[in-house]
Amino acid sequence: MVETLYTNHNTQYDISCIIVLTIAIFGVFGNAVTLVVFQYAKLKRKYDFHKSWNTSTLFIFNLAVVDFLSSLNMTIIYVQFVFSPQTINEKTVCIGLITLRDILVLINASAIACIAIVRVIGVTKNIEWENFCDNSSNVNGVIVLTWVVGFLFYIGKLTKVAELSNSQEFEDSFDCGSFFFKLNLSPITLYSEFSAHFLAILIIVVSYALIATHVYKTSASVGRHNTTQTTQVVLVVGGLYIVQCLPYMIARYWFEDTMRVGFFIQFPLLLKLCYIIYYTQFSLNIFIYIMRKDDYRSAYVYFMKSVASRYCFSNNENSDSSQHTPTVSYTHLTLPTNREV
Repeated sequence: MVETLYTNHNTQYDISCIIVLTIAIFGVFGNAVTLVVFQYAKLKRKYDFHKSWNTSTLFIFNLAVVDFLSSLNMTIIYVQFVFSPQTINEKTVCIGLITLRDILVLINASAIACIAIVRVIGVTKNIEWENFCDNSSNVNGVIVLTWVVGFLFYIGKLTKVAELSNSQEFEDSFDCGSFFFKLNLSPITLYSEFSAHFLAILIIVVSYALIATHVYKTSASVGRHNTTQTTQVVLVVGGLYIVQCLPYMIARYWFEDTMRVGFFIQFPLLLKLCYIIYYTQFSLNIFIYIMRKDDYRSAYVYFMKSVASRYCFSNNENSDSSQHTPTVSYTHLTLPTNREV
């Protein structure tokens, strides 16, 4: 591998960076709306959100939280890449933002694997676990566990971050791209970050196989296909994760000698496309919620109508008030004239 001096100043107004920034901004707003919509529906006791809050809905809500934070983090990073690339070369900013990005990616993988496992329990109605999700403490504990597991997978890489940041090579002059280039090509990345993704994919595949087997047996006994919309949402979210993640992992390994992690405009075209697709996972889940589940879609529509009606009502009040004022003033002014006549 031949190392080259490279400045991330070349990312300014780069079209591929702008694409990722646009995707990230959409993810911020889309997931923020999702979080508000779910809470609003629960508060208003609409579409049984208050009843299903301890089941898959809460785990999907947790995934939306992770997606929101990931999109926000990516937005902050790529705003700098596009508009002020030199600011990302500040050591604390670079290490802080990109380390947080990588940790959130692993928490995202952990959250999706968790949803797949929980859905298997719900579909198969395992006697030992059937009532597990009826307890709020159990559900909250599992959600916290997904965050802990995601972070634990990064600890090995975090030690390498500390080692490199204190090395003489990056003491005098710091380049963010070169730093994460060395970090991500170290063996510890392969054994931590990569293994986390492949473990998540393995869990998803096994969970899907168990769900498919159960659905097939159930459908054969009742004479019809029996897959709930919640199961469909989970299947599509997990399937999308595999489509987004696996090609990137393969391409990243394939182009190991030419890639520079952190500043992907220097990537070969195939790896660059895989990278862009990989980070759409934080934005596309929103569409799955809307398209695949009626009560989720109804909750979005209900929230939008509520916001629109409040806005229109407020405008009507202001309009009525402005129209009423001249009439009062006019009457007040004309009364003395009538008395005089």
